[in-house]
Amino acid sequence: MGNGVSGVATNKTPVDVDEISNASKIYAGESYTCALLDDNTVRCWGYGSYGQMGNGILVNEQSTPASYVSDISSAISLDAGEAHICALLQSGQVKCWGAGGLYRLGNGVLADSSIPVSVLNISNAIDVSADAYFGCALLIDGSVSCWGRGSYYSLGTSDTSDKATPSVIESFSTW
Repeated sequence: MGNGVSGVATNKTPVDVDEISNASKIYAGESYTCALLDDNTVRCWGYGSYGQMGNGILVNEQSTPASYVSDISSAISLDAGEAHICALLQSGQVKCWGAGGLYRLGNGVLADSSIPVSVLNISNAIDVSADAYFGCALLIDGSVSCWGRGSYYSLGTSDTSDKATPSVIESFSTW
């Protein structure tokens, strides 16, 4: 819950998240939460055994917000997947961290990362989306690139293979 209480706890009334007073947006994954702060930094708390805290430390449970996510000082948007997070930076780059199975981090590596890694070949994004097993970026030219698990044609390509790096959705030239 972010208030220092460990384990499963239920409150009937809202509780303040410790050490967060300047959040502009909140993003929740399956068992963790991240806050985008007014200064364009990010802090996360909750379940973090895949690296969801983004600070280089693997933890089963972070009951208060972890130290700031490493190397994220210019985030303008985030999205939380099941066990990974992607951040859109002011530069147009996208960085992701957490569970890397099925290539959901977009960096060409099939491994978890407890620190943000750059999604390859994305430098002009204007929005980012993370789903349970994949991610997509809306690019400034109106095209969309996706990476990760390709089952059910979820990546917008003509096959169902997983993509280690972003692939442009084939049937749309602009969104």
